[in-house]
Amino acid sequence: MEKVSATQFVRIWATLGLLALILIWFLPWRFQTNDDEIMMWLVSGAYTGTPESFAVFIHPILSWVFAKLYTLFPEIPWYPLTWFGAMYMSYIISLELIWKRKSDQIQRHCWSLFLFAFLIHFTFFLQFSIVAAFLASAGLLARILKTQGLKFQVKLYWTDLLIVLGFLIRYEVPFLILAGLLSLNFILRQKRVFTAALIPILFLCISVGFTQLWIHQQGLGEFQKLNTLRSQVFDHPVLQLMKDGFKNEDPNLYFFANGLIDFQRDELSVEKMETWKVSLDQARFPLYQPTWIIQSFRTFLEHERFFIALISFFLIFGTFIFRTKVIYLALTLFFIALVLSPFYLLKVQIYAILFLTLISACFLLPEKSFLSNTKIIYPISIILILLLGVHFTSFFKSKANLVSSRSLDENLLNLRNDGYERIYLIGAGSILREYRFAKNIPFKLLGWPTFLEGSQFTDSNKTAYLIDNNTYSTFSAYFKKHEEQQILMDDYILLDLK
Repeated sequence: MEKVSATQFVRIWATLGLLALILIWFLPWRFQTNDDEIMMWLVSGAYTGTPESFAVFIHPILSWVFAKLYTLFPEIPWYPLTWFGAMYMSYIISLELIWKRKSDQIQRHCWSLFLFAFLIHFTFFLQFSIVAAFLASAGLLARILKTQGLKFQVKLYWTDLLIVLGFLIRYEVPFLILAGLLSLNFILRQKRVFTAALIPILFLCISVGFTQLWIHQQGLGEFQKLNTLRSQVFDHPVLQLMKDGFKNEDPNLYFFANGLIDFQRDELSVEKMETWKVSLDQARFPLYQPTWIIQSFRTFLEHERFFIALISFFLIFGTFIFRTKVIYLALTLFFIALVLSPFYLLKVQIYAILFLTLISACFLLPEKSFLSNTKIIYPISIILILLLGVHFTSFFKSKANLVSSRSLDENLLNLRNDGYERIYLIGAGSILREYRFAKNIPFKLLGWPTFLEGSQFTDSNKTAYLIDNNTYSTFSAYFKKHEEQQILMDDYILLDLK
């Protein structure tokens, strides 16, 4: 293979990444969860009519910046554009690290291909925690590679901005990646990992303290407490992985687990949430059983076929280059996930964080001489390229699967004309996709936005709940007590709660 210079190497892969992101932007990419959509609607003003400077999950500084940008230039989709830009910036920095760290030409290209595949997949399925993880892992890796042994120096690098931005997007993520790398260091045995971690840990801890102080000063402390409890209950592994078991035992908790909250919001008090949480916590440890553990690992990953392939091929690649150390690293991360599985749902973003931690740890391993004429590298690379081609092709065809919003638009317009000032939409997340970049969202959603409304926004006097037929038939018992107030509207059921 003809040798290329550092500039040519970075330019080739950077151009490929940029062209791919431009193409993806015009394809029907989607947010992996509706949290991103709602935060985008808040900071853009689409949800409340005015750009909001507090978007709950991202840092207040970042949400304030978004709100100002949308106020000044409302036509630019700042929220997703920033996530695309952050992913690309992380990718570029990682390419530069590959060039500096790896000497073998074929290895460099294979490492870049894995990063390229990660970039493509998680811009097709954009999620703010994964964006933060890509930033934080690249920033932390750059810092570690610039650190020498145990010689501690208060020295900052411009790549530390990636760690800061990762913190602003999702403050827990840099902590998790740092904890993962420090845990793996007993295998890596590199003193500089500890030295490099000191300043980021100090920065992160101080920043979290100031953030919490600001939230309480803004009068959002009670909301944060309630929303934290809501998240701890809603995302509780016992609840989400065994929700059908609560259908008869505790119907209210079962409905809550499926995204439905009481129509009377004051019924969802801190005391009620705490009672649920204590009950769920007590059921944790008996679940350390093979069937439940398999379910916890499988549930949120089984449909991520491309990502599973990416992880599998990287393990083969890493084992081929670094032998048993990669197996030890992977088993350590698996054991950490196993221990934490009764405490945290192993969602795709958790797997992405674990994968990036594994890549970073493998990247720090001493480089081995290249083995056996690419007998494994070439097949892996060819298969990954083919899978990427299939991935793109499937998205070219995915527009056919979009749910039309025409019927919903007509119903919402009729309700507005009838004087309904606040309409809650209850249904599948696919309904929301055509409203992704809408300038004005003509409905409200249950969940954490409802809690936020309770602390910030004023309720209207005339409220309706619009439920799609599939959701209504699945959870008819939840709506049964309001049978007299139900009105059939095409594909939806209207609950008129005056």
